[in-house]
Amino acid sequence: MISQLILILAISIAEYRQVSGVIHINTNISNGLYSIEDIAKLARSRDISVVIYTDHFLERFTYGLPPFRNLIKKTIRRNCIVDYGIEKYLAEIKRVSKLYPDMVLIPGAKVRPFYYWTGSYFDKTLTLCNAHRRLLVIGLESLYKNLPIIGNRRTLFNQYNGDVGIFPYQQVIDYVASQGGLCFWSLPEATTDEKVGRIRVLTPPYPTALLETKNYTGFGGLYEGYREAGGPGGTWDKVLNEYCTESRANPVWTIGELDYHYEGEAGGKSLEEVQTVFLVSNVNDSCILDALRQGRMYAMRRTKEYALLLDEFSVSNDLGISAVMGEEICCKDKPIVRFKVLCSDSISREITIKLIRRGSTSNGEIVKKFNLLTPVNMTYIGTKVSGSKSYYRLDIETQYPHKILTNPIFVSRKP
Repeated sequence: MISQLILILAISIAEYRQVSGVIHINTNISNGLYSIEDIAKLARSRDISVVIYTDHFLERFTYGLPPFRNLIKKTIRRNCIVDYGIEKYLAEIKRVSKLYPDMVLIPGAKVRPFYYWTGSYFDKTLTLCNAHRRLLVIGLESLYKNLPIIGNRRTLFNQYNGDVGIFPYQQVIDYVASQGGLCFWSLPEATTDEKVGRIRVLTPPYPTALLETKNYTGFGGLYEGYREAGGPGGTWDKVLNEYCTESRANPVWTIGELDYHYEGEAGGKSLEEVQTVFLVSNVNDSCILDALRQGRMYAMRRTKEYALLLDEFSVSNDLGISAVMGEEICCKDKPIVRFKVLCSDSISREITIKLIRRGSTSNGEIVKKFNLLTPVNMTYIGTKVSGSKSYYRLDIETQYPHKILTNPIFVSRKP
């Protein structure tokens, strides 16, 4: 019976294939340059099979002069999904999907739950705060129209009472989760501080939001989420530690988040620069969404010339049963960690691989650092699990900006 179980699990793992995708794509429906169809065509030419569109959901900012805020007010509007039409947006993605049946095109939205004003317009200190603290919402379909965000529906919060903390964001996360959607913190380490006319627009980095909120799906680890959140022992490891100690109900995953508007922006950004690579049995909407929900993917940053590729990352137990990213495996003895890494152009390069594990007294630590030449094919014997649950994840890099950030594989102690 045990041998049959091992065979079944080995077959299911072998069925996974790697599929490249891009997440956080802006089109000309909001502040991007290209159409939905243009993006699909460009992605296909770059061997990208999955595109998750996340145009701005609502770009509307209102400021009323006190004490007559409802009478004397100014509203700034920019292109967004709401003004374009939610149903029209979804229909256009479906139309383009039929033109490219070999691709997976998924609608999403970049959502701003809250913003607030400080200062005064008259003395030139008026500041728009946290306008860039946003969530990527995926998989809601027409239910986007009911998002409880400022300016879209009546909420408990307004933009004149200052910072109300994490509550508006948790409200959106809870709504998305209740409707079966996916929610990712967007660019948690990006800083915005700019002048627009007489108004200062200010959003500090917000990696602590990962710890302050619950029930969201993940966060953008590459490229604006690595230094404080995604690095070894950072905010993400603290969140994963909460899951391992049962103070958090669900694990949190990382994705590659591109924030793409057009080719060559920000010093030369290209569509393929930041990717999320999915492990799926079939290439369709449901399999991609399931991989996002279950953590079967890794984030990757590359150049046009080549990419680091993760050919294998698995953890096996004493029975020979293996698990991949996002999965959990029971292990009575020492777990066996395997990983294979190569370069897409087959050139041998020196890479650094950090194997990160939750320890008994830490949120996440580097248990082994490898400096190796590609192609790499390594086996590492871990230690017995201390406590009820641990995990392993990989942080891989070579010459900047090449990097891979994997999702964790959980290891629990066999009862």
